[in-house]
Amino acid sequence: MKKYIIFFLIILLSFLYGQDSLDIKVEKLLNAMSLDEKIGQMTQVDRFQGNNLSDEDSVLSCPKHFLGDGGTKFSTGINGLLDQGDTRISEKELREIHLKPYIGVINVGARSIMVSFSSWNGIKMHANKYLLIDVLKKN
Repeated sequence: MKKYIIFFLIILLSFLYGQDSLDIKVEKLLNAMSLDEKIGQMTQVDRFQGNNLSDEDSVLSCPKHFLGDGGTKFSTGINGLLDQGDTRISEKELREIHLKPYIGVINVGARSIMVSFSSWNGIKMHANKYLLIDVLKKN
């Protein structure tokens, strides 16, 4: 039961903030969960998946929202807000700030990644072959 309460809280927070959010409140919450980023990633994936995905209590983890969702510029999204907005930064910044958490969770066993409805420099993430295929799948 505890696993599912944690799952609910993470899902709730992910609706409020992207996984890679730059909001200080989210950063403080995540730091409270673990001061070591790698331990935090490992324990989040492990809490859902366990050691064997065929176990009855296992849940496939699906980190979201790839990529840059937490860095969208205000007024670029729906109704001039942040939702489904545009992250307007260089590729170097995108990789250093927003890609690192995904590399971490994939390295500790995440097998599914949810793509964001946001854009990066004007290109919708779902249509961004470079980031989805070349960066996420091939690297």
